[in-house]
Amino acid sequence: MGFTRDLVERVSALHLDGVPSGALDVGKASLLDTLGVALAGRGERVVRAVEGFVADESTAGSAGIWGSVLRTSSSRAALVNGTAAHALDYDDVCWAMNAHPSAVLWPAALAVGESIGATGKDVLASYIAGFEAAADLGTALGIDHYAAGFHPTATIGTLAATVVAGRLLRLDQRALECAIGIACSEVSGSRINFGTDTKPLHAGLAAQAGIVAASLAARGVTARENAIEGPMGLVELYRGKNVRLRARELALLEPGIEVKPYPCCRFTHRIIDATLAIRSRHLSGSAESIECTVDPFSLSIVKYPRPSNGLEGKFSMEYAAAAAWLDGRVGVDTFSDERVGRNDVASLLERVTIVQGSKDAETVRVRFVGGRGDEETVDVAKGSPARPLTREESLAKFIGGAVPALGDRASRVPDAVQRLETLTSIRELCDLLLPGQ
Repeated sequence: MGFTRDLVERVSALHLDGVPSGALDVGKASLLDTLGVALAGRGERVVRAVEGFVADESTAGSAGIWGSVLRTSSSRAALVNGTAAHALDYDDVCWAMNAHPSAVLWPAALAVGESIGATGKDVLASYIAGFEAAADLGTALGIDHYAAGFHPTATIGTLAATVVAGRLLRLDQRALECAIGIACSEVSGSRINFGTDTKPLHAGLAAQAGIVAASLAARGVTARENAIEGPMGLVELYRGKNVRLRARELALLEPGIEVKPYPCCRFTHRIIDATLAIRSRHLSGSAESIECTVDPFSLSIVKYPRPSNGLEGKFSMEYAAAAAWLDGRVGVDTFSDERVGRNDVASLLERVTIVQGSKDAETVRVRFVGGRGDEETVDVAKGSPARPLTREESLAKFIGGAVPALGDRASRVPDAVQRLETLTSIRELCDLLLPGQ
């Protein structure tokens, strides 16, 4: 038995009847969050470009683009919706795969599910199977894969989306092994593109590639049965080390999903939390300097100390601290090109310094004009399973992103998501994702 076959057997054996209700709740919450951030991201330049590309190819198909009347193939719908879900960098994170799972998996699941009229139960089961496969692949590839410059949202996401699509297309064991083998020849995604439009495109490309791989395998295209663990396989080529599956604990529950309260790189969030905490105690204070003691690993990711636009601002520790201090909040508009270019930002950025510390906790120290100071240390960022968003905060995040795109329909989506496993067809939910009147 090899890793690929073991993985296929595990995901094929997963059924909702054996999944704890807590994991189902996490999965459904991730769907609502993904839909909200994708709808909020529809106006981003990269999403408009990708949707235009798809529209030029075809305006007929069986899958919808969220917040649009455009219909296309399942793979192209996943391309657009996955890109939109990651466009604001507002989507969830799982450290088992060191990436953004739901921005890849839900676009793939809903696109294939809508195309074939799958039940909500089957769609939810496919998402969970894909999520668990992503966690197993995250273990196989490890942090060295990320450190080498690969973006696991794109690489691991491609194979996980293949599992999602393969489950829904009811591939048998050998066909799913072939689909994974095909996907191994599609895997790509470099972190050099962080801070550009291509970073969110990674999620869309991964969702699309997974559907293509599963669809080709369904038509009889073959591939090696050991494409992950074999010589010249995924693990060997992509800096992996471990070719054993994880323990049976569901990754949906441990380590779980982190839901973002701020639309920027997750590595900036502890610094934002700390800065906002100090700001709340000194509403009238004028900062002379801000010192951030950070996880050294983060500095290879948040690599724009003086960002020139909003996309780079999402990957700037200095800008995250400066904007949080100046505005007392961090939202979608924080990362507009205009806000990043303001004079008050430029002035404060000159007085923000970064110090390497520990990965276990990060600290912000603010020195005020006049000599006073204050500091805050944060070990767990808001939105983590240990510090989850409240139900009200999660719902407000969804509504804020969905109402401009869906109008009155937005208020009906949370109930449909909550009833997901009882829907006789996922099209009941997908119909609610049409633009509002």
